[in-house]
Amino acid sequence: MAEVAALVVTNIEQQQILHLATQLEVSPQKQQEYCTQAGLLAADLPVRLRGRIEEFFSRSHGSALIISNLPMGTVPPTPQGNSTHVGQGTLLARVQAIINQRLGSMIAYETQASGQLFHDLAPSIDEGSLQTSVSYDVELDGHTEQCFSPLRPDFLSLACLRSDPSAHTYIFPAVEITQCMSPDQRDRLFEPMWETGVDTSFRMLDQGFGLTATRGPISLLQGDYNEPFITIDETLTKGLTVESQDLLDLVITLYRERRTKIVLVAGDLLILDNKRSMHGRSSYPARLDGTDRFLLRTFIAQSGRAIEFAMRADSCVILAKYS
Repeated sequence: MAEVAALVVTNIEQQQILHLATQLEVSPQKQQEYCTQAGLLAADLPVRLRGRIEEFFSRSHGSALIISNLPMGTVPPTPQGNSTHVGQGTLLARVQAIINQRLGSMIAYETQASGQLFHDLAPSIDEGSLQTSVSYDVELDGHTEQCFSPLRPDFLSLACLRSDPSAHTYIFPAVEITQCMSPDQRDRLFEPMWETGVDTSFRMLDQGFGLTATRGPISLLQGDYNEPFITIDETLTKGLTVESQDLLDLVITLYRERRTKIVLVAGDLLILDNKRSMHGRSSYPARLDGTDRFLLRTFIAQSGRAIEFAMRADSCVILAKYS
């Protein structure tokens, strides 16, 4: 089972964080200025929180960090889908940005949420049964975020504005795969024996890609046996041979049997290592009346400078042709 580091901020720490968030006055539409100011404020986060973030950053092996009791502010009604971008105006969004900038640099994608830094994760009646972040009638299959992209985010950050006790977030670290497989099976996972397609949410906008719609051959695991990276999408990744498909099926079985389940509550911030773990989400009932589950999703690059070449000028947006 995934080890999830946890920190519940004290009431005094909550007030300190609230004070920092009220100083972030730049509009998130001015992305570079917004992230710069958030990064400066991050230096003054409570010492205990900074320490836990640094520990997670330096020792993450596919685990997750959940920070609870963060200041919320006023929460708007849950929107239907992610087209209105109401979440970015909340106090919790500013808190999320400040904490994110302690880990790296917030980034956005031209092909997702119109290039916004914050994505409203709320049920969409039009996508309820699709494999997208705004579905609800179906389980969101296990995956690494944007496994098809060479510029996928290093960390995924999820802030909970409104909870649903029946909605589980699933986490499964890559290191458990190597621990559960035979040496021969493990070695094969590091060989380029699979291909993967492009996510539905990217293809829906009919953006032009500089790369092909099918990517590969790729390996499922990369790097060190003891601290492997993982590239996988239960829906999009396919084996190129019978053997590789069998290995993929085994990885998915392990994910379903051994994944950790988390129910996010209002004021929680969950940070996932997107290079060393896969994640998913259960189905859940949607009422579509403004009271449904409402999360804010953001992406973090460990080094923003390393991907500046792919960004739109004066923004944090990675252009579609690099996806």
